[in-house]
Amino acid sequence: MIDVKLIRAEPAKYIEAARVKNIDADIPALLEVDSKLSDARRELQDIRTAQNTAGKEIAALQGGQKQAAIDKMSDLKSRLKELNGLVAELEQKFNELMLLVAQPPAADVPIGADEGENVTIRTEGKI
Repeated sequence: MIDVKLIRAEPAKYIEAARVKNIDADIPALLEVDSKLSDARRELQDIRTAQNTAGKEIAALQGGQKQAAIDKMSDLKSRLKELNGLVAELEQKFNELMLLVAQPPAADVPIGADEGENVTIRTEGKI
């Protein structure tokens, strides 16, 4: 599979590769899903960090402050559950789109409409 960093850096190259190889790869959709997935993972990590911090602070709090921190922790937990579902859904879509991405052809490879236009470079053995 192609590294998504390469696709992010040069999307036009991979759009052209898909066109040349007659592959239905939606690179803009892939990049959009990739962006959403990165954002969701980042937020997921932020929530886990906030949970860890809040968990340590709850023990030192008293009364109303403690209950407010526990309520905040509950909200974080429900958001964490939402994000886990979103990340799983986006990862599946991302993987499906990545499987369609074509490797760009070498610069010296002639481009044809189909296999019939392939150029024979050499022939070995009896045909």
